[in-house]
Amino acid sequence: MASKLTKKLKSPEYMMNIHEFMVTANREMPDELIKFILSWNKIKKSPYNNKSYYNEPKGWDFFKDGGIRVSDHWNFSTRGQIHCKTKQVVEENGWSVGIYDSENDIYNIINTYPVVKEHEFSEELKNLFYKKLRNK
Repeated sequence: MASKLTKKLKSPEYMMNIHEFMVTANREMPDELIKFILSWNKIKKSPYNNKSYYNEPKGWDFFKDGGIRVSDHWNFSTRGQIHCKTKQVVEENGWSVGIYDSENDIYNIINTYPVVKEHEFSEELKNLFYKKLRNK
């Protein structure tokens, strides 16, 4: 499934379904952050890492104004440019939630979470996954 999904994710318009998110969700995210992502109508995961999620279609050169990004890395250099620039200083070794400001090409960090030790999903999260799967 992973190689087929990676190919699909390279399309900027492809959004994950709940099952794909459940199978690939990063186990170092706190449950509260996973619940936040599950509240979105659409989930876009980066095809290049297992640590960046978006609530709108995303490509290298575009993202919707007001779009939300959840990630553990910001302000990184690729292709000779700084990507995912933030208004605030972002601590390393943590997850941050940012809202994109297209006018200034910058993310406003609205929340941060600690990285947790890799863990299994709680029963509460599993129940939430299954509830969302049934409602699709």
